[in-house]
Amino acid sequence: MNEENETTLSPAAEDPVLHRHLVALAAFTPATLFEERVLAGVWMPEPEWVRNLRIVGKEWTDTGRIWLVLGALALGSLVVAAAGAGLVAAFSSEIAAGTAWLLEHGLPKALAATTSELAVRWQQVAPDSAFVQFTGVQVASVAAMSVVLLAACTWGLRKTMRPEGVR
Repeated sequence: MNEENETTLSPAAEDPVLHRHLVALAAFTPATLFEERVLAGVWMPEPEWVRNLRIVGKEWTDTGRIWLVLGALALGSLVVAAAGAGLVAAFSSEIAAGTAWLLEHGLPKALAATTSELAVRWQQVAPDSAFVQFTGVQVASVAAMSVVLLAACTWGLRKTMRPEGVR
């Protein structure tokens, strides 16, 4: 025995008091960006590792240890640069010959292998497009655009994930 209550009355006509109260609730909806304003005033504790890093950094700058560490790092990099310059000076003829071979034979072979592999893979993906030929300029352009796109995406992700009010 399933009786369906079919009424032709609108919700406002069925229970006018309830409808009036429900319509009044719309006046209490939060304004635009209300949540962001509330959360901007909420204190969020720093992770412990950040606090410890700040304490160590303050201690190092107050005592002057930071300059000792930075000087040691600079001296270490100077030693590595001097060793590299010495190796380049000692083996300059071998480096020149290797660079000449790389520019004359190595890079063109690598570029030819890359473009032929791309052509084979393109034929597997789109067998009807035999007219597409990849050139070295196209491959280099796509590689450069990929690097720029990666940098732009990294910048955009960093910008959008940064908390509000932080520069």
